[in-house]
Amino acid sequence: ARGAHRTFLAECSSLGLTVAISISNAIVLNCIRDGKRAFCGGMDPTAAISAIVREAREFAQTILMWLIGNELDLAIASSIIRGENHTIAKNRVAAAAITVARELVQAENKVGWPSSLRPMIASPMSFAILSWSACKGLP
Repeated sequence: ARGAHRTFLAECSSLGLTVAISISNAIVLNCIRDGKRAFCGGMDPTAAISAIVREAREFAQTILMWLIGNELDLAIASSIIRGENHTIAKNRVAAAAITVARELVQAENKVGWPSSLRPMIASPMSFAILSWSACKGLP
């Protein structure tokens, strides 16, 4: 249920904790990259991101950063394994992540989130050492 995180965020705020809110791989990869809205609960991805930002805005002092996906570099590797061209796979994942970043900023603008209090935007990468060479860009 949308809005279900308020109790958690209020408790973090009362304890002086900060949190990072993740825009899940389901939104980044399935809804935006692949256009499969079922992974966003049938919502338009923009509406899903806007709902997250509206809820988080109430706790601006508690939200340290937005995390876009998790180990999106591995999504590139898995696309290559399925036969997608490396450059196309990389560009599709990067475009989806950029779209999420833009949607976050637009949603922050809509809710009047002051620039000085806006969370950082980051995207956790794996830096995995893989035993196969499908993703040559990884160490």
